[in-house]
Amino acid sequence: MLDHTKVRKLRTEKKIKQEVAANFLGLSQGNYAKIENGQQQIKLEALEKLAKLLEVSVDDLLEKECKNMQYNSNNQNVNNQAFYSQDMESIKAIYQLLLSEKDRVIATKDEIITIKDEKIAVLEREISELKK
Repeated sequence: MLDHTKVRKLRTEKKIKQEVAANFLGLSQGNYAKIENGQQQIKLEALEKLAKLLEVSVDDLLEKECKNMQYNSNNQNVNNQAFYSQDMESIKAIYQLLLSEKDRVIATKDEIITIKDEKIAVLEREISELKK
């Protein structure tokens, strides 16, 4: 699900220490290191926070894994069917996460528009007062 190599690369490029990333996600440094080394899965909420910390989209952190899912879906070997099934569950979780992220972005934009509309109304009243 998570491109661990990319996460480590982005974190080091931004000069963010593991301890800082762990604290930001509410994890111990040891647990964060396990996530970054691929020894532990990351929860969806933590994945969203990690994307914000690294200033990338959630999709950017999952890109490599999505390519692997496509590879597994093309393999007809019976042993890989279990992996494909797990990958489909991961894909569903990713889409659910992306949809919730989209909804939050839309809600934030709506809030910004409301605030700007209120500021416009205040300015219009001030202009009206100045004209008198």
